[in-house]
Amino acid sequence: MNVERFRANYTATTPDPAYLPAKIFNHRCVPADYTVRLVVEMGNGHRIILPEREVQAVYPHFVYGYWKSFSGGRCAKTGFDMFHPFFIHGHRMSRAGRVEYEVQWVGYDELDTTWEKARDLAMWSSDLKDEYDSANQLQ
Repeated sequence: MNVERFRANYTATTPDPAYLPAKIFNHRCVPADYTVRLVVEMGNGHRIILPEREVQAVYPHFVYGYWKSFSGGRCAKTGFDMFHPFFIHGHRMSRAGRVEYEVQWVGYDELDTTWEKARDLAMWSSDLKDEYDSANQLQ
């Protein structure tokens, strides 16, 4: 998913705060694919369940604040030891002459990134890698 394009194409259907997210109320872990569904409370009090990735793409401050409210953060609260790439912030060449990518992860803010090998990123999210490579003439 191209986060920048998603944000650019996202428009709320109404500016009425009753229909906009007010807070993340709770979460549900999906162990089968190591993802999280967030229970989002809207301004009108209704609650909806959305994939964490989608909430992070549009309302990142809600996601980051929610996980920071727990001792140990997202990792401690979910118990997951597998992560999903969210966004690629940049790339560099390793000493061996291979491309490495600065990856932001689903549920983690843009300051909490890691450098990953191209082959690993391709295995985890080939679409994200291919899109980044194409936009940065790395193919």
